[in-house]
Amino acid sequence: MPKVLIIAEKDSLAKKIANAIGKAKKEKDHYHAEGNGFVADVYYTFGHILEASVGESMKRAGYPERFPAFPDTLVLTPKKERKGLYLAIKKALERAKKGEYDYVVSAGDPDREGEILIREVLEDVKFPKSKVRRMWFDSETAKELLRALKEAKPLSEFDPLATAGELRKIGDFWVGINASIGLQRKTGNKNLSLGRVQTPVLRLIVERDLEIENFKPEKYFVIKAQLEKDGKQFWSVYQTKERLTDEKRARALFQIVKESQTFVVKDIQKKKKAVRPPHLPKLSDLQKEAGRKYGYSAKKVLSIVQSLYEAEVLTYPRTDSQYLATHDEEKVYEGLKALGREDLAGKVKEEWFRKRVFNDKDVQRAGHHAIIPIAPLPKNATEEQRKIYNLVAKRFLSQFYPNYTYEETTVVLTPEGRKEEFVAKGKVELNAGWKELYRGEQTKEKDEEESTALPPLEKGEPVKKIGQRIEEKWTQPPPRYTSASLIAVMEKLGLGEQSTRHTYEEVLKKRGYIEERQGKLISTERGRKLIESIKNLELTSPELTAEWDKLLKAIAERQISPDKGKQMFEQGIKKLTYKTVKQLDSMDGETLEAFKKKPTRKMIAFARSISKALGVEFDESRKEDYGYVKEFIDKHAESYKEQKKDEPPSEKQLALLKKLAEEGKEIPEEAYKSKQKASEVITKLIGSGKKKFKGRGSKGRGSKRRFRRK
Repeated sequence: MPKVLIIAEKDSLAKKIANAIGKAKKEKDHYHAEGNGFVADVYYTFGHILEASVGESMKRAGYPERFPAFPDTLVLTPKKERKGLYLAIKKALERAKKGEYDYVVSAGDPDREGEILIREVLEDVKFPKSKVRRMWFDSETAKELLRALKEAKPLSEFDPLATAGELRKIGDFWVGINASIGLQRKTGNKNLSLGRVQTPVLRLIVERDLEIENFKPEKYFVIKAQLEKDGKQFWSVYQTKERLTDEKRARALFQIVKESQTFVVKDIQKKKKAVRPPHLPKLSDLQKEAGRKYGYSAKKVLSIVQSLYEAEVLTYPRTDSQYLATHDEEKVYEGLKALGREDLAGKVKEEWFRKRVFNDKDVQRAGHHAIIPIAPLPKNATEEQRKIYNLVAKRFLSQFYPNYTYEETTVVLTPEGRKEEFVAKGKVELNAGWKELYRGEQTKEKDEEESTALPPLEKGEPVKKIGQRIEEKWTQPPPRYTSASLIAVMEKLGLGEQSTRHTYEEVLKKRGYIEERQGKLISTERGRKLIESIKNLELTSPELTAEWDKLLKAIAERQISPDKGKQMFEQGIKKLTYKTVKQLDSMDGETLEAFKKKPTRKMIAFARSISKALGVEFDESRKEDYGYVKEFIDKHAESYKEQKKDEPPSEKQLALLKKLAEEGKEIPEEAYKSKQKASEVITKLIGSGKKKFKGRGSKGRGSKRRFRRK
C-alpha cells in the first residue's frame, strides 16, 4: 500500500480527499488518512501562498539601470499570513526527498491556476518533478476524488497547461509593471497602472460610454395598417430598406393608408423552423444568463457556482466546454436521479441525444466537461444558490427534450391599386419541446405583429382594413456595459480566459477607473483621461491582446508545442513592451497634466471626514492621487452635506452661539438646530474663530520664546 504526500489547493478539498481515502484524522497542519489502497498525508495551501516580489524581480533583471526589464523568472516569497502553511508543506516535501513517501500528488484545482500554484511550491523547494503525479477531477465527491487519485498521471503530462499559465503570468508582469513604471515616470503619479488585459477592457468601457454620450437621436416613423379577416384582426407594417426619416413622406404615406379601405395579398411565405435547446452551460453562460435574469455580477455568479461545487451538487465550474465526454455517461444518470427525472434515462442511448450532448474532442480541448448537476440541492441552500442551481438543472434537462418547432408565416400586402408593401408576420407553435421547461418565466415581449397567429390567407385575396397608426420613434444608443455583457464581449473578442474574466472588472473598480451604478459599469473621469492619454498605444488594442490569449490557449490545448509557443509569446510581448515604454516616454499633451496634479491637504482632510461620517472607504494608499481624491469628494459630497444638515450643533457651537447672543448678535433659529447652519453663522460673525497672537521677539519663522531659569 503506497504512502503518498498530497498537496491540495485548500483545506476543504484536503479534508474531502482524506475522507475519500478513509480513516481521516486531522493533525496540526494536515490530514492523515488510510484506506482504499493508500496511506496519505494531505497538506493544503490557501490559493497562492507565494507572491511575486516586484522590486526584487525587477532588480535581478537589471532595473533601474536597465529599463524596460524582463526577469526570466519571478522572485517568489511566502505571503506573511500564509507562512505557516508554506513551512509545513516545505518540511513535508523535504521528508519526501529523503524517501518517506513513495510519491507526491498535486491536487490543485483542475485548471491553469490550480496547476501553477502547486508547482510554485514544488519549484521553490526544488522538488524533482519526476516524483510528482497530478490528480484531475471534475467534482469533489468522494467517488470522483478517489478515482482521480488512483488514476493520477505524471506531472509532466500537464506541462503545456503549466507553460501557458507561467507565460500568462510572466507576460502580464513584463507588460504591466514596465508600462506602469513608464506611465508613472511620465506623470509622477505612482497610483496609475496599465495591464495587458485590464487596459483594453477599460478602453472598451470608455469608448462605449463616449459613444452613448455623443449619440444624437434621430427621429423616424413607423406606419402600420390594421387588417381583418373572418373576425381575426392583425397588424401589418410598412417595409423599407432604410428607416423612414422624412416626416413629409411619412405623413403622405399614412394618408394613403388612411384612405385605403382594402389591402391585397401580394405574396405568402411559410417556413417551419426548429430551435434546439441551449447547450449545457460553461461558466460564462451562467454568468451571462444570471446577469440578465437576476442582475448578478460575474464575480458573484462564480462565487455561487463554486459554493455549489464545493457542496458536491454541481461539477467543476471553471470550464470552457458545453459538452460531456462519452466516459461521463454515468454522470448523466446521476444528474437525472438528483433532479428526480429518471423517467428520461432511456433517451441517453438514443443517437440524437448523444450527438447533442457528447463531444470527446471538445472536452479534451477544454480539460473539463460542461457544468451539470450530480446531487439534489440541499434544503438549507440560499435563494441565490437555488436560482443558479435551477439555471444549470433546466439546461441539463432541456437536452432530453425535442427541439422547439414552429411555423412562421410572412405575408406581403399592398393597399388596393398601390405598390407600397406592408408585411404581416405570424407564428404558430408546432411543438413546445424544451421550452416547456421555461413556461411561466418572464421573457422579452415580442412586437405584437410578430407574435400573432394570422388567419388563413391566399395570394390575390382582398383583406379589409379597419385601422391605421403612425408611430414617431427615436433611434437609441447602445446600452452601457453590465457585468454580464462585458463578459460576453470579452468572450467574443477572446480577451482573458474563462476563469479570470470577471477579475478585470474588479481590478478596474479598485483602480478607480470604473464604477458600478445601478448594475451598469461606467468609466470615471480618471479612467477616461487615462484612455485619452494612451489611446494610440498598441497596448490598448483588444484585438492584439486577444491574439496573445489565443496563443496561450493553443499552448494549453497542445495545438502548438510549449517551446515554440513560449518563444513566440516572449518575443511578441517584449516587442510590445519596448514599443509601449517608448511611446509613453514620447507622450505629450494637456491630458497628462491631470495625473501630475496633487490634492491639497484640505481636500484629503475633507475626504477623510466624508469617509468617517458616511462609513464609505477612502483608500489611504491613494491619498496623493488628485483624480481619485477629487472623484471621491464629488461622489459623496452631497450626501455628506445632507447628513450634516440634519446633524445638531455640538456643545462647543451652542456655547459660542449663546455667547454671541449675549453680546447682542442676531442668531437665526436654524443655527440652534443644524450643525452646518451653526458653523456658517459662527464663521460669519467671528471669522474662523482663531485669534492671532504676536509673541515677544517673533520677527520671523522659527523664532522662540526664551525663558531664564531662576
